[in-house]
Amino acid sequence: MHRLSVILLSFFILLIVVPLQAQNSDRNFAAAKEYYDDAPEELKSITQSLLLASGYRRGLTMTEFTPELYKAIRAYQADNGLKVSGVIDSSFLNKLLDTGIDYLKKWDFKEIQHPMAEARLVIPFGLGLSTQRDRKYLYYKNKKNDFVITFTREDNTTLKFYFDFLNTTNKQQKNKILISNMKSDHLMFSALHKKDIFQYVFFIKDRTGITGFHIYMQDSLGKADLERLMAIMSSSLYSSIERRDPTGPYFTLAAYQALFERLDAEQQQSKSAKKPKQKEEKTEKASFSSGTGFFVDDKGHLLTNAHVVDSCRNFVVTADQIHDARARLIAKDDRNDLALLKIEEKPSTVAVFRTNVKLGEPIAVFGYPLTSVLSTNGNFTVGNITALSGMANDSRHLQISAPVQPGNSGGPLLDSRGNIVGVIVSKLNALSIAEAVGDIPQNINFAIRASVATSFLSSNNIRYSDTPRTGSIMDSVTLAEHARLSSAFILCR
Repeated sequence: MHRLSVILLSFFILLIVVPLQAQNSDRNFAAAKEYYDDAPEELKSITQSLLLASGYRRGLTMTEFTPELYKAIRAYQADNGLKVSGVIDSSFLNKLLDTGIDYLKKWDFKEIQHPMAEARLVIPFGLGLSTQRDRKYLYYKNKKNDFVITFTREDNTTLKFYFDFLNTTNKQQKNKILISNMKSDHLMFSALHKKDIFQYVFFIKDRTGITGFHIYMQDSLGKADLERLMAIMSSSLYSSIERRDPTGPYFTLAAYQALFERLDAEQQQSKSAKKPKQKEEKTEKASFSSGTGFFVDDKGHLLTNAHVVDSCRNFVVTADQIHDARARLIAKDDRNDLALLKIEEKPSTVAVFRTNVKLGEPIAVFGYPLTSVLSTNGNFTVGNITALSGMANDSRHLQISAPVQPGNSGGPLLDSRGNIVGVIVSKLNALSIAEAVGDIPQNINFAIRASVATSFLSSNNIRYSDTPRTGSIMDSVTLAEHARLSSAFILCR
């Protein structure tokens, strides 16, 4: 992580050239706040996140500079032999990265999808957690069964109702209430049960109800670690729903790695911009890209587009219950724009192919388009098959009306029963067509036929399912969830 420190420090160069007056003579809260407010958003988020992980902050991460944050920065500076100013200067950031990331490594936080809501949070896989399911719910626990995380989503329920329920129930059971705190948009509650079982509850108000989680554990972590863990998990869910932090929070090593990659790429682009014009073509291509894929068997093989994996050395796959899995390229067909990747993890759901389609048939598209501005939880759109061939009557392709954006490439094209009928490949360049014909086309997008995809899989000895589902038609909510479970986000660098 030392290289990350260098990248961050050079990217946030204003930290090094902060006016001497602000560093030496003007050390009060107002000066520190002014400097913090002018800092890049990434730096604010890193400061908040790592102070929390290092145990110098409590509660939820916020982007605002508060007296509590000012006090925490000064305390950290004092304890680590730094100049006590309250200003987030370069020496503070460098030290904070070293100590804070050590704690994150210890817990191995990874981001997951809340099983019952459109929200994400981080949980500590470093405690040996694994996914568990009962008839209705998904939860996480370790092997000793002394650390369990469950999830809740209550529609048409208020924080006040659940807050009163928690207090009343625990008082009746004669449990020792440790934290009982409710704000306008969230609540925190903890209690010590019989047999030294500790309970922590966090809920946040959303559009139609409340979303949260419960932790049940034996009192074995220690108070300091436990407080940090609760605050980090709560802050990640809070940020996901409230969208208070536009760039973070940064609680996973993958988040820091992604930040490192982006800042490194921006540095390289900045350097290349200063080089002579004839050399610019060599540095024009971005250092990373992303796309979508879907699993075709339970051995971890997933299908995507060849152009998604072009010029890539490393592949990282994220899917349902799969976090930042390393993938390797098995095969590629540039002519048909198909590629086969493999991860070691087992997917939740695999695709079933159907090769015969009809003109006008309803279809759906799932993928991860424009992840820098759209939802990172996946995007689901619907439309129809508008032609049984592609550009210039290319029989390998289907034309569809469902909206497609960059990042959808390689994603599944599904029928109304959840069968795969194609692989998303491209959208028509509306601006180019507009220049040629004087009109802007709408929703003209293309997919590779399922028959082309299955031929590619067969040629690579992949056993796939081609017995289509023939049951009842899925409603859009069920179809979207079905598509999400078999799809994957692919980061290529």
